[in-house]
Amino acid sequence: MFALTCPYCNTVGDFEVKAQSREYRFDHCILECSRCGRQLYARVTYEWSKSRPYKRAEPVRVEVYPPVEPTPDSRVPAQVAGFYHEAVRAYNAGCYRASVLMCQQVLEGVCDSRLSPGKALRVRVEGLLKKGVIEKDVFGRLRQVGLLTSELSVGLKNVSAGDAELALRFTEELLYRVYVEKATPVPVRG
Repeated sequence: MFALTCPYCNTVGDFEVKAQSREYRFDHCILECSRCGRQLYARVTYEWSKSRPYKRAEPVRVEVYPPVEPTPDSRVPAQVAGFYHEAVRAYNAGCYRASVLMCQQVLEGVCDSRLSPGKALRVRVEGLLKKGVIEKDVFGRLRQVGLLTSELSVGLKNVSAGDAELALRFTEELLYRVYVEKATPVPVRG
């Protein structure tokens, strides 16, 4: 039994293994959701135990097809969440450059929703920094990831899967910090 998020009914549930094939470091499984009854394919990657050379250690990663799309918090505006979903879909399809460009669209949407004026994205994000919507460390990481480059479509000739994954992870963290963390009231101790 696996506890995963079902890509069809979007609930975390148990999956029954219907078929399984083992390779050197991988298990290939056909799983059935206990809630909706639909089937999916999963590839489980294992690390080998160093103390026991012919025994597998715990699973390291589980890849699911169709891929599970993370759902942003309900406090994220619909348009921004739509851009984020598009970035995830592009990444899952192997279109890494498009994924990073959609992460930039998410950033544009955050600027729009927080009323940060300006033509260039860098100016708009600096406006978010001045308003206190984002912190200095977030701004620095945006520059580091490369999401503030105005010529992004020109500058991203060869985007690797790692680059796109980094941009996606940071975009997800940015959405959390802007829409969830800032909206959560701090408890007052008395």
